Amino acid sequence: MFRTFRRWSVPTGITALATVALVPSGTVAPATADARMSITEVSYAPNEYNPVRFPPYAPTVSLACGFVVDFSDPDPASTYELSVSPADVGSTASSVVLDPATGTGVGRMGCTDAGGGALVPGTDYTLTLEKRDGSGRVVEAVSRVAAYDRVPAPKGVVVRVGGIPTQGELRDDKPISIEYSGSWASGTTFSTLVMSVSAGADPLDPGLDPLDVDRHSYSWNTNRPISSFPLTHVRDGSDVYMSIRAERPGQDAAVLVFPLGRAVVIPPPPIPIPSHFISWPGTRVQYRPLVGQPSGVTPPILSQSAINVGITPTYQWLSGRTPIPGATGPFYTPTASDVGRGLILEITFAAPGYVAKSGGFIFAEVRRRPVPGGWLTRAPVKSGQARAGTVVSVDGPRLSHTAVVSGARVHYQWFLDGREIPGATSPSYKVAHAARGGHLTVGVAVVKQDWEPRTGTLSFGLVR
Repeated sequence: MFRTFRRWSVPTGITALATVALVPSGTVAPATADARMSITEVSYAPNEYNPVRFPPYAPTVSLACGFVVDFSDPDPASTYELSVSPADVGSTASSVVLDPATGTGVGRMGCTDAGGGALVPGTDYTLTLEKRDGSGRVVEAVSRVAAYDRVPAPKGVVVRVGGIPTQGELRDDKPISIEYSGSWASGTTFSTLVMSVSAGADPLDPGLDPLDVDRHSYSWNTNRPISSFPLTHVRDGSDVYMSIRAERPGQDAAVLVFPLGRAVVIPPPPIPIPSHFISWPGTRVQYRPLVGQPSGVTPPILSQSAINVGITPTYQWLSGRTPIPGATGPFYTPTASDVGRGLILEITFAAPGYVAKSGGFIFAEVRRRPVPGGWLTRAPVKSGQARAGTVVSVDGPRLSHTAVVSGARVHYQWFLDGREIPGATSPSYKVAHAARGGHLTVGVAVVKQDWEPRTGTLSFGLVR
């Protein structure tokens, strides 16, 4: 039973934390004709004698594991023995103490330091008290039959957070309610304990520090236990447990203990960032972005109040409307894949406890850098006549040292009537006879990878 409880199964009614007087269901005649010994009261013996197992700050369940028998005997004997049948209440160990001055005594039956067993609802237990003389002979005996009765309890529970069933997290910003599958008996009164402990801790662990425990107690005088409660003063990530003790006159109490879930403390809603916190978001640099050249914004100007609360900007570049992986700084150098697309820089200002504030800078479409005219130290010069069977050529253009070391090159393409002549990509071209009557030109381009080429065209006129 204790092993099951420690796994936090939902008991269907676990017995009381205090003794409850029983109504006797019968008395057996004493063993002698002049019997004067009598049993005056029988009550349940709760398993409350083991404080190590049940720390006082935990929502505990104390199983009724036996009986307490009050009796009177005006003629005290040497010893008394108390027994119970059936003997399924755990140990048969008993202890009887008599006060000779008053002739009253108390006997305990069934509970041990190890915990004992639990009484079974609906079972009739026969308690027999024997009086023995100095030689151990029974000189008198009296019995009483006690029927164990316990407050009927529902067989299950549903925990709802914000009206939705949950078996996991409890949010402190939504109402928490408890619903039962079953009903409580009329006339039942309740007391409830909601307790949270550090995540993963066992609330029955004797080594649990009381400072790590948070308790909330509720009491009613109605026939319904708690239906909802706020999750106050609970640490984020704590495990929350609930126990309900139900009492009814003439019956043993029922105590239900079950886990509610893991507490999630929702922080208070953040407030907007005041406009005066951000004096200036930054100045745009290089509005018309070029491949290989950085574009971006200067650092923002923040007020001292913004700095004090930790306002910081974060950046994200977009090509077109697609985020660029890794482009999360105030400047970005476009690549050839960005050509033809506009750039957007999104900026978000954030700080703990504040609603993030976002904005953006829009840049023009990305273009390639043009090859500068200064890289040509001399323009191309043509030579030859456009006659069939003759060779025509182009000399140049001549490139500067800077152009050469940067990797710039000159490309040629010959055209006849505006159409490319296949394979004619050198500075010279032998005019084919089939070209007679056509217009011969040559295109000259100074190119560099990822740059916009500088181009020009030379005309040789009609081919004769």
